[in-house]
Amino acid sequence: MPTYFNSLKGSRSKNDGIDYNHLYSVLSVLPKYDFAPNSRRFYAIKSKHLSNYNTLPLKMRRLQTMIEDSQIQLNTFIETIAKGKVVTLVKQSSEVSSKKVFIKSNIKSHVSVLEKLVRPDILSSSPKYQLEHMRDTFRFKIVVQNLDDAILMIHLMNKHLFKGGMTPKNVFKMDIFKLIMPKVWGWRFIAFDFRFDSGLIVECYITLRDMDMQKKKENHKIFEKWRNRNFAKLSVGTQKRYRRDIKKSFNKYYKTFIDMIDVNQVSRANNLLLKLMINNFNDYIEQLKASRKMLMYL
Repeated sequence: MPTYFNSLKGSRSKNDGIDYNHLYSVLSVLPKYDFAPNSRRFYAIKSKHLSNYNTLPLKMRRLQTMIEDSQIQLNTFIETIAKGKVVTLVKQSSEVSSKKVFIKSNIKSHVSVLEKLVRPDILSSSPKYQLEHMRDTFRFKIVVQNLDDAILMIHLMNKHLFKGGMTPKNVFKMDIFKLIMPKVWGWRFIAFDFRFDSGLIVECYITLRDMDMQKKKENHKIFEKWRNRNFAKLSVGTQKRYRRDIKKSFNKYYKTFIDMIDVNQVSRANNLLLKLMINNFNDYIEQLKASRKMLMYL
């Protein structure tokens, strides 16, 4: 192992209170990628209880209760870190700076839930996809200034979001590779799929302030234009416009990310992320090949 990883061993920063060696031991056992979208292991990841109901209206009713319980759990976490004063919570993402973070939750509308259940791109790769497999009916985002603060927030989630910390039982995915290998639209972030105490799968993503601002400014509008379109049914001319928009979105996110990240910066947070990536890279590539998510756009 390269010598710059030695700083992780037994290290604890006086400024952020993180034991990086312990945090690495927690994160290293968490799944780092999605399973192939039509595999048995993919369908096994689902919110508890929902599959016990035979009709969609009954599932939606149960879902609402699970979302309400999950909101309480998230609010408790937010209140705890606000009292701890390790970070300062701000009211909008434009106010984010060092140790100042923005957290916002979102509940998917019933209309959006129903639309997602019949989205062509999802059903083409996962024909058995149902409500219990949906991971973003309730989600929250954390916007930070830099990767050091991203790791700090992961540390705080491990400490305060679940009793006993983060484990493979309550974390189905910690996707750190989206920072360097995003999907076709180029959106870069660290993603988590949690199982909250309610049994609901809850999506969380941590992103950088300027990435979030670029998304609001332009890129999300580009994505929304094509979100529910079936690529295979588009005319040749429309497919060309689709690809141009994908390239435009990807390049704008890429420039934003590069402008924010100092690749020469050496920090324990950067080393921790790099070590996690190196130790899981081969498995991630194999999963990417298996899923073949990007091939239709290339």
